[in-house]
Amino acid sequence: MAKEIGHEIIHISDPPQNMPFDMAKLQEADVAIDYSGPDSAVENIYRCFDAKTAVVIGSTGWYDMLPAVSEKCVQHNGTFFYSPNYSIGVNILFKINEILARFMSSFGQYAAEVHEVHHLKKLDKPSGTAIRLANDIINNSEIYKNWVCLPEGEQISTQITDMPVYYLREPDVVGIHEVKYFSDIDELSIRHKANSRKGFVLGTLIATEWIIDKRGIYTMSDLLNF
Repeated sequence: MAKEIGHEIIHISDPPQNMPFDMAKLQEADVAIDYSGPDSAVENIYRCFDAKTAVVIGSTGWYDMLPAVSEKCVQHNGTFFYSPNYSIGVNILFKINEILARFMSSFGQYAAEVHEVHHLKKLDKPSGTAIRLANDIINNSEIYKNWVCLPEGEQISTQITDMPVYYLREPDVVGIHEVKYFSDIDELSIRHKANSRKGFVLGTLIATEWIIDKRGIYTMSDLLNF
């Protein structure tokens, strides 16, 4: 898709496919895109800082290192853009979720849950998108203080201030995320289902074009002006 809209790809690094990393090529690039995975994302970000190359991160599962990465970005006057999900629809879901959480915080009779379903090769559990949804509920709620990760269908006693985040892995599922509020009398939910990976690719390329002439740390909220 990058080539289709006029971009040139000067290097691809994929060690499992015997495509090694090339620092010289990285230094030539305007922007690097990383979807390598949680075990290598931070190292790749640091390589981009050293190369003075902006980087767009699609990998999740490394956010515990975000403070350190942000500090190093400032030290190197670097540029990186990160998001747990680059789908425009999912980022609209994020915004709706924040607003809904503020409303629902006033109604203690409703309990909240987050559910996510992904393909079998998805490494992190729960997904970065589900974690973002859960954290945004907690940050906008007077009820919940923590979230607890559980396999779909498993029931574990939690504190009233703990919110369950359920995950499920099935074949050929691109990604489904749902936030549910339920009481004894009714249920309210917001849901996003990705029908293909093109939405992630499109959002990534929009971020890539947007960040070229910038310095600093950015997210989809900055791009979409939310």
